[in-house]
Amino acid sequence: ERNSEKGYAPPPLKAMERPDDIPLSFAQQRLWFLDQLQPGGTFYNIPAAFAIEGELNIEALRKALEAMTRRHEVLRTRFADNNGKPVQVIPDQVELPFSVEDYAQLDENARQQQVARAVKKAACHVFNLAVGPLWISTLHILNARSYIFTITLHHAIADGWSMGIFISEMAELYRAFNEDKTPRLPALEVQYADYALWQQEWLRGEVLQRQIDFWRSALGENPPVLELPYDFPRPAVQTFNGTAVQHTLSAELSARVREESAALGVTPFMLMLAAFQTLLHRYSRQDEIIVGSPIANRNHSGTESLIGFFVNNLILKSDFSGTPDFETLVLDVRDFMLEAYAHQDVPFEQIVDALVTRRDTSRSPIFQVMFVYQNLPQTGAGLSGIRLEALEHESHTAKFDLSVTVSPGETMAVQFEYNSDLFREETIRRMMGHFENILQTLLEDIELPVDEAEFLDEEEMNYLLREGNRTEKVFEGPHTVPGQFERMAQRHPDETALIFQSAPGSAVTHLTYAQLNSAANRLAHKLLDSGVQREEIIGISLERGPEMIIAMLAILKSGAAYLPIDPQYPRERIAYMIEDSGLQRILTGESLSALFTDDKVRIITVDRADAFEEFSDDNPAIPLEAENLAYVIYTSGSSGRPKGTLLHHGGACNLAALQHEAFETGTGSRILQFASLSFDAATWEFLMALLSGSALVLTSKETIADAEALTALVEEQKVSTVTLPPSVLAVWPQKELPDLKTIITAGEAVPGPLVNTWSKGRRFFNAYGPTETTVCATMHRCEGNYSSTPPIGRANANFKTYVLDEKLNPVPIGVPGELCVSGTGLARGYHNRPELTVEKFVPHPFAETPGERLYRTGDLVRRLPEGELEFLGRIDDQVKLRGFRIELGEIEAVMSQSPLVRDRYVTVWPDTGGEDRLTAYWVPAETENSDPAPVIAHLKKHLPDYMVPADFILLENMPLTANGKVDRKALPRPQKDRARLAVEYMAPRNEIEETLVNIVATLLHHEKVGVFDNFFDLGGHSLLATQFMSRIRQTFDIELPLLTLFEKPTVAELADAVEVARASGIKAKPKIEKAERPPRAARRPERRSGRS
Repeated sequence: ERNSEKGYAPPPLKAMERPDDIPLSFAQQRLWFLDQLQPGGTFYNIPAAFAIEGELNIEALRKALEAMTRRHEVLRTRFADNNGKPVQVIPDQVELPFSVEDYAQLDENARQQQVARAVKKAACHVFNLAVGPLWISTLHILNARSYIFTITLHHAIADGWSMGIFISEMAELYRAFNEDKTPRLPALEVQYADYALWQQEWLRGEVLQRQIDFWRSALGENPPVLELPYDFPRPAVQTFNGTAVQHTLSAELSARVREESAALGVTPFMLMLAAFQTLLHRYSRQDEIIVGSPIANRNHSGTESLIGFFVNNLILKSDFSGTPDFETLVLDVRDFMLEAYAHQDVPFEQIVDALVTRRDTSRSPIFQVMFVYQNLPQTGAGLSGIRLEALEHESHTAKFDLSVTVSPGETMAVQFEYNSDLFREETIRRMMGHFENILQTLLEDIELPVDEAEFLDEEEMNYLLREGNRTEKVFEGPHTVPGQFERMAQRHPDETALIFQSAPGSAVTHLTYAQLNSAANRLAHKLLDSGVQREEIIGISLERGPEMIIAMLAILKSGAAYLPIDPQYPRERIAYMIEDSGLQRILTGESLSALFTDDKVRIITVDRADAFEEFSDDNPAIPLEAENLAYVIYTSGSSGRPKGTLLHHGGACNLAALQHEAFETGTGSRILQFASLSFDAATWEFLMALLSGSALVLTSKETIADAEALTALVEEQKVSTVTLPPSVLAVWPQKELPDLKTIITAGEAVPGPLVNTWSKGRRFFNAYGPTETTVCATMHRCEGNYSSTPPIGRANANFKTYVLDEKLNPVPIGVPGELCVSGTGLARGYHNRPELTVEKFVPHPFAETPGERLYRTGDLVRRLPEGELEFLGRIDDQVKLRGFRIELGEIEAVMSQSPLVRDRYVTVWPDTGGEDRLTAYWVPAETENSDPAPVIAHLKKHLPDYMVPADFILLENMPLTANGKVDRKALPRPQKDRARLAVEYMAPRNEIEETLVNIVATLLHHEKVGVFDNFFDLGGHSLLATQFMSRIRQTFDIELPLLTLFEKPTVAELADAVEVARASGIKAKPKIEKAERPPRAARRPERRSGRS
């Protein structure tokens, strides 16, 4: 009747004519295939154990089991391989798989141990599907009136329902043989082989297609996997190791489930499923939640009393995209379940074959979580003078990531079976508690939107919001950057403040704190004399050197705020920053002044020694407060234009104080100034050094870009502290660097092995923080070995961190959410962007002080059980690449401005070496315009080099999902081919070119490199460039500056440069060997000032 309404009523199930080769049912075929894939597994065993009390007739039990074997063909079945195709083999007679073990002579303790081992062994019996039998049973004799009976059936011949049939019929047969009577069992109408033949005959052609079409429409192809917050990395091949924990709901809550289900016109199963899927939605942040549920699938006459593998997996999907209330969700669940029941005949295996085109060996297809609602089996029975009692079975397997079983009763029992290779027990117990909590909350108000239902208990909330955020600390004032720096200058006037050396071995410039303070004061007075107002924004565009630091300090001392502008930026970007910020003055050098042509902006050159000599070197008496603006940093913006973040003195001084405490900086410390001035990391280094009495070590951009030269300078200048993006640290040569005591990585995830390499014998920190939190909000000190990326740590002093969902509700420990930050270091907001400021800096929902704000970072994290944070990625389209913060939307916006582009999408893919690369997909406005070169030129005109994608992939049309979004899964992965290169392939013509081609191919993971290919067009970037030049140095024993590669980026040009270097005898600089050094006191250099 169910299917006849759809126009495809199934034929009646009856005894079938047996062919020579009897096929397997669809479900059996899948288990047979899995056994071929992973032979010897025990995860598809169905074990049971029973305690028997009374005078057992063992012979009658044996006869009962023999009769069961004769009665059910499936108990005599094995599966043969017929040229790669499995068939059923059903002999008339088989040896009975029954044995007797007698432990009566053992003492009580030994007997219990032996029985425990035997029960576990029976449950883990390995079946050979080709040989059979596919079930075993054993009677364990404890004494004359106590026994344990174990039975294990392979799932290919039975299911849970079958076990009930087996025990029930065995009991009746035992009674008959024990009492010498005729068994009261009706004859079986069909055998399982008949069902397999019937299924293969009926479920094909149009009938099968109609059912498949329903599931394809309901689920789509390759349904999304459920990504729960796992404790351990998922193995490459799915494992089935597991265990289970149980909990009983209160009688009151159990009764409420029944009452509310009746009121809504649904079953308790439907209501409980809706609540459970809500929890999965809240845990995973996914709107499409798919779970499986077993269905007996015994709808045909004759199957109710048949042992066999009938159970089917029903796929149940809920959609949370419309933020439904609980009542609406329950009714939606009911409607989907009814439709699913109407299409339950199609075996799950057929749905998988039809919908899953990309198989993943690491997880089960279509659903990874099972939800089961089942009545408790009968646990005891009395028959013919004995008592049979089912024993609890301790599971050591899990077929899915998670299986939840609800057993109804006056108090509902809930069991969570989980894969122990993915989850810890405490995680599952916490989840079980959350299931009960969310069920309670939703039943209290069924009209509550499910995204607003609270499921954390008071203790969890208190820890997540308060106890885990006790970071208050009072640092010594003053709380302005000039005030703190002037305090250092007063305390340590003769200590070195700045060291500048353009390259290892070159001349060195030293400035003491007194000299730096005087120079900054003179420039500050010059600015004040020119009419600078407090909190006026003043631009800085200078090459690396002392003048850059003097300018920063002078602007701050004048009461203004500095805006760093990288002179390497495209002119359009510089012009936008000037216009958007409204700045009227720029401090720059004479050689760079031509970059700034706006008549409204006054250019002040600061790199002439006499530029401001006539001004006073006294500290300016400008009243400043912690809340005053200190600096503005422009970062990538999704609108296509960068946005200016406004940072204040209080946050900067809080940062400097916690740096001093964490990194143990002070007089004698030397801090490398690595970051470009336009990034907030440069401010981090500047504050770390000059507000602690340390020396800031500067060098040229050429040395910064050359890993070999930079590490040589670090060693020569005895640098003690560096802050680097992990991708830079990864290309540093592994020198001893004995004076380097502290390494901080930031800007992107740091691989565990990199930490292990560089943390030996020194402090190593993994720091995290957006510009909006004054550079750094959390830190983790790395100690021990790391197999993967270390956490980003806990909140820094005077910060608070929260992991929240989209509604700003706290999420549990271990569950991903958006990292939100409050505290001293929060920026004011964005310059001239009030809408964005309101969007990102929201009213603090858990504020202890009125008016507090909360910054939404857009970063996805989770809090670990120890309280530290683990970084998981971005929620939006912002990425961190080689330490640069990039809004993918900004790149897309600039691409859209090109008339050559009709549609575009920018994303990040890892290359074959595991390094992330920006990839642009584009659809041309005209089909004949397939050359990306003009589009690349357009991007280079408006964006910094690090924002120009490495790969451009041409598409006829952009693939879209059903809801109109770009279907990332359908996009072709970037290929290492020559399609986007504008030159024809030319093979190496000599030994030097051959060597260089091999180096490029290895570095860039390209199979085919030509001598006229541009290193950067192939995907090279500045970090890989340093590795390339280092290998040239090692291979040819010559010295070529890094600039050579930028001027001569092809193999042919570089080969000529190598020839010239060889001919001129420019040898590579000798490797710096470790030398014996006198004690540190004897090595302290004499304090110097001026130029050396």
